[in-house]
Amino acid sequence: MESIPDWIAKSRSSPAHGRRRRASTVTDGSSIVLVQYADRSLASCGDTIFFTAWILNNSEETLGDVSLKHCFLTDAVSGRLPYATAPVSDDLRIPALLPGESTKFGFTYVVTYTDVVDGDKIVSAMQVRARSNSGSHRDVCDATVRFKFGLAEIR
Repeated sequence: MESIPDWIAKSRSSPAHGRRRRASTVTDGSSIVLVQYADRSLASCGDTIFFTAWILNNSEETLGDVSLKHCFLTDAVSGRLPYATAPVSDDLRIPALLPGESTKFGFTYVVTYTDVVDGDKIVSAMQVRARSNSGSHRDVCDATVRFKFGLAEIR
């Protein structure tokens, strides 16, 4: 299984970029970590954006009932958007994640003309939750991709 640091190192030499915001966890601040990236920082109409979400058990205990929740995908004006491809909801639940273990999921979105006309970016927001003997844990992460063209350049 590819590790998060290996994937990030490879991403730096490829077009995999994007902006990321990460919130702290509910309990100890480091038990479960969600890292979400887009394969590009800029996109235009017709481009397919590939989002990758990594979940890492950064604790010394096994985490159970791990679930990745898609909070929203939006272009900030049109409202919630559907991913073009995504794992089915049952696949986003993991019965157990051992200490140091990680897993990843992939999602795609195809940028439309309306996205570019209506807004300046696409935001994918996700949350991960888990339980352990020490309590409940969660983390959130957003991936942001800006559009290459403004309304004046599309016409």
